[in-house]
Amino acid sequence: MRITELLTRTLREAPPEARSAAHRHLMRGGYLRPLRSGQYATLPLGRLAFSRLESHLREAFTTPFHGHEICFPPGLPHETACAVLTENEIHTYRQLPALLYTIHQEPHPPAGLLRARHSRFLTCCALHPDAESLDSHRRRWESAWEALLETWQLPLLPVLAGEGEAGRAWIYPHPQGERELRDCPACGYRATLSAARFRKPAPPAEAPAPLEEVHTPGTKTIADLAAFLGIPESRTAKAVFLAGYTPQGETRLVFAVLRGDMELNPAKLAHLTGLSDFHPAEEDEIRAIGAEPGFASPVGLPPGEYLTVVDDLIPAAPNLVAGANRPDYHLRNVNYGRDFRADLTGDIVTAPEGAPCPQCGAPLEAGQGVEVARRVPLSNAALFDGADGSQQTLHAETFRLNVSAALACIVEAHHDEYGPIWPPAAAPFDLHMVVLPGKQDGGRTAETAAALYTELEQAGYRVLLDDRPESPGVKFNDADLMGIPWRITVGARSLAKGGVEIKPRHSREREIVHLNYVLNYLGDYHADPSGEKKV
Repeated sequence: MRITELLTRTLREAPPEARSAAHRHLMRGGYLRPLRSGQYATLPLGRLAFSRLESHLREAFTTPFHGHEICFPPGLPHETACAVLTENEIHTYRQLPALLYTIHQEPHPPAGLLRARHSRFLTCCALHPDAESLDSHRRRWESAWEALLETWQLPLLPVLAGEGEAGRAWIYPHPQGERELRDCPACGYRATLSAARFRKPAPPAEAPAPLEEVHTPGTKTIADLAAFLGIPESRTAKAVFLAGYTPQGETRLVFAVLRGDMELNPAKLAHLTGLSDFHPAEEDEIRAIGAEPGFASPVGLPPGEYLTVVDDLIPAAPNLVAGANRPDYHLRNVNYGRDFRADLTGDIVTAPEGAPCPQCGAPLEAGQGVEVARRVPLSNAALFDGADGSQQTLHAETFRLNVSAALACIVEAHHDEYGPIWPPAAAPFDLHMVVLPGKQDGGRTAETAAALYTELEQAGYRVLLDDRPESPGVKFNDADLMGIPWRITVGARSLAKGGVEIKPRHSREREIVHLNYVLNYLGDYHADPSGEKKV
């Protein structure tokens, strides 16, 4: 392809809003252009880069796993669409296993290295008749995924992102990433903040003391209450009221109770309750169940259409201070089991920085990163007719890959001061051919370049041909800004020396190679043991 056919233009300066190297280089290299805050147009060069990644995804995840590409309408969450389609279309074990996937663009809050408000995603749904089949698929799939990451030279960290083996994310560590992490350098435990656990302190053993109501005026916060009573916040019970939605779309009030020195983790609460899209409850909703905002506790509340959920540390923490469900009053010596019970008990708190690692007890460190991919169980799995004729539950999980984030992280991981240094498997082109005709060469340079271009294209290389009437400095600078793995310069000077100049993008070394040996030269550098080129 000729460079003039790309409708692209490199920039000498990066936009002032570009905060990351990927942002700067994708703008300057002519891959993306900003339209408005967080929204970008993908230029032809960028479209080719995306196509390269998506082609690898189709090869890696569809043919070996019998994948079927599906197109879903915009506006409907693709996990929901997969669940509905599965329920409607999968009826018998003879249709299993199956893999459905779609590649689509999706809006989202600002995220990633570009703080983009939209991204291209691959969403896969793996459908299996039983847990053993799903586990086998997961092992094969993970091997294919790791091989693809190695091919892309994309260094991602696998981290825990939910319950069970299926709950996993792949993160590119970066201080501007939107995902907060907890990491243990001592044993290698890593998790997203929403899923991270920690070794909770064992409260001192105490005999339950009698309940005692105390007047605590103006103490609506845990800090105020602890200061007023002269106790640590760990001796208090915090009440948090949220409203969430059931899978059927109905609203459910949740009364969460945790120790006062800890913070509620909405993701853990959602997993435990099966609810989603939590938002703070209104004061009239809280009073409707008999609780008092700012002075609430589950002690003495009548049963109703709400869930009481307590953190698993609460049953082991004796004689806590909790609200008395009337303004300006609290209760001393509240004990789980004697004074109240919960509908659900589990880990619902956030792991703070420095908390003991759940595996080895060493302090957890905080970090940030860009979430590139995530694997989670597929909720609302459908029923199907098993081999024995009985109704059985489908075993399913989804894998979501943010292709836009992957592209940006590849550039972030592979660049220099001039521009990206694309790994060969992720590059939009294999070779960048620069033509530098002499003033009096009678057209020989252009003819030689055209013949070599045709030869390389016929050999399977994707070549970007720059035969513009620009100076060598402009052409070489554009080649660096675009970052294509190899630059071949066909010029009067190199031809006078017997060949063309070949330079890898990642190095300053260059070499004159005779025209008859260009294909052999490139093949020596890019052939793998099977003889297939990797450019």
